[in-house]
Amino acid sequence: MKNRFLSMLIGAVLFVLSAAAENYPYRSDVLWVTVPDHADWLYKTGEKAKIEVQFYKYGIPQDGVEVLYELGGDMMPSDTKGTVKLKNGKAVISMGTMKEPGFRDCRLTAKLGGKTYSHHIKVGFSPEKLQPYTQLPSDFNEFWNKTKAEAARFPLTYTKEYVEKYSTDKIDCYLIRLQLNKQNQCIYGYLFYPKAEGKYPVVLCPPGAGIKTIKGPMRHKYYAEEGCIRFEIEIHGLNPELDEDTFGEISRAFSSRENGYLVNGLDSRENYYMKRVYLACVRSIDLLTSLPEWDGKNVIVQGGSQGGALALITAGLDKRVTVCVANHPALSDMAGYKAGRAGGYPHLFKNTVDMDTPAKMKTLAYYDVVNFAKQITVPVYMTWGFNDNTCPPTTSYIVYNVLNCPKEALITPEKEKISVKVQLKAVMKNRPYLLALAGQILFGFTLYGRNADILYYFTYVEGNASYYTTYSMCIIIPSIIGAACFQPLFRKLNNKGRTASLFALFTGISMLSMFFFNAKESPAIFYALSGLTQFFFSGFNTAI
Repeated sequence: MKNRFLSMLIGAVLFVLSAAAENYPYRSDVLWVTVPDHADWLYKTGEKAKIEVQFYKYGIPQDGVEVLYELGGDMMPSDTKGTVKLKNGKAVISMGTMKEPGFRDCRLTAKLGGKTYSHHIKVGFSPEKLQPYTQLPSDFNEFWNKTKAEAARFPLTYTKEYVEKYSTDKIDCYLIRLQLNKQNQCIYGYLFYPKAEGKYPVVLCPPGAGIKTIKGPMRHKYYAEEGCIRFEIEIHGLNPELDEDTFGEISRAFSSRENGYLVNGLDSRENYYMKRVYLACVRSIDLLTSLPEWDGKNVIVQGGSQGGALALITAGLDKRVTVCVANHPALSDMAGYKAGRAGGYPHLFKNTVDMDTPAKMKTLAYYDVVNFAKQITVPVYMTWGFNDNTCPPTTSYIVYNVLNCPKEALITPEKEKISVKVQLKAVMKNRPYLLALAGQILFGFTLYGRNADILYYFTYVEGNASYYTTYSMCIIIPSIIGAACFQPLFRKLNNKGRTASLFALFTGISMLSMFFFNAKESPAIFYALSGLTQFFFSGFNTAI
């Protein structure tokens, strides 16, 4: 039973990862392909790395295009610059090597048709040997044990409100307001149950970074449908039923470089904003393990980015946790920039001011993921990618390397995080794509009408509906071949409009020829012309 739920949770991470890990998250006219000479993108320190760069437009290799490249450490300024000229759409760039474990980033830029296109690729050098810059304070466990004991004196207090809009015939959803202390500070979350009576594992899912609502709670309904009690929380005490405009105003007010919540109170380990957040995760475990429906054994924490960090932190703080699943954790070796290499999100030493003070450096050590990871004794499953500039691979490897527990990693080199907002913005700017989408919708209606007309013709003009079956069989193979032939012709002509026009022209000629024949008197010619028409029509449709 336990393995079944672990498989489901890891599968859930992979599902999210597959959506986020694509190196080309929205379709563009151009495509970058970067291929290191080591298939796993990993090298030993002192070993030289090379990458083959490929650049395509409309699927056609671009010859003679000049590509500018910059080489540097992960999240570090460039130390080498140069250019290469593509031959048949390809060129090779030497990335050099590293004497110390880490990652090297190759940042690429090309100009084509008045537009600038960028891409990058990171490769690792003995990253399994990376160790944190952040050190473990001597009184780390003493501080957190005392802090947890003080928080535990406040009794478990919460309200539970049934949410009909997120409930189904298989699951029930409740909005939870969980009070954290006598100051009446709280967090909110959606608690999902299976409807069927029974005892179930519990899953805590902390959120990613930001001040935002819990978006689309039903997107993870399969947890409850498959037999888990799942609690998805926010961490700021804001009711997720508030409208997005309100969340937007609050976020803008408290998310600047100077007053963001991740730097609020950072001069003191007692007053740091994230102290309450970490304790809220422990209090969430209090809630979940108090439920009569809990199976009494399985307590799982799972999240990505800031949520991945909070999952690891909770596993380090609370011995009731039995499994941790973390995707590209943030808040990891945040002071890593002091060692001349990448630090973890929120990149305090790059994105904020006045960070490098003794008081702030001291506080960070009590809140950094790497020091909680050292306390974990239960199985941990982690995923991360190389091309991630939000939660860089350097810091994910560091976390994984300090884990002294059963652990397993899924590494997807191509992964880079690009927000849905950025993706949608890019799509909305792509007018040819929007026109093509509208055309495809109209084409769907037209095709339906065409097929209906053909069926009517065979049934009422020729008087035999079975002709339609023969007709359908005759156009299947030509349809596939026509679609496949578009690409080589397109490459030869190097002009999508001209290629589409040729297919459209021959579609019209072959369709007009069908007028002089019919299925009853000259079936061979009629069906041959039908196949030919579909061949050209399918090629034209592929073009549009």
